[in-house]
Amino acid sequence: MKKREIFTLACLGIAAGLLFPVDLLASTTHSAFATTDVTSLADNVKNLMFHTVVPCAAGTIGGVQVVRSFMSNNFQAMGTYALLTACSFILPSFIDGIYVKSMLLP
Repeated sequence: MKKREIFTLACLGIAAGLLFPVDLLASTTHSAFATTDVTSLADNVKNLMFHTVVPCAAGTIGGVQVVRSFMSNNFQAMGTYALLTACSFILPSFIDGIYVKSMLLP
């Protein structure tokens, strides 16, 4: 990009940041139970990701890579893939111990 294009885009970005309010996309609710609904939904998504998707994907892909590394006598890669696969099974319970609340909400 040319300097003129970069300067123009930077000026447009600054102007948009000054013109639009910061909380333009933030939604407000008047329900007292909305936070519990969002928290339970976020916990469901977190449980799905960290207890189902990550171990299954890492176990499958990591297992295949460990076997491929073993067959090609590349023991350094085999150790790396084995550690990554093991960490994918250990980290979800570690994260649950540290973050008791939902990780998706501040």
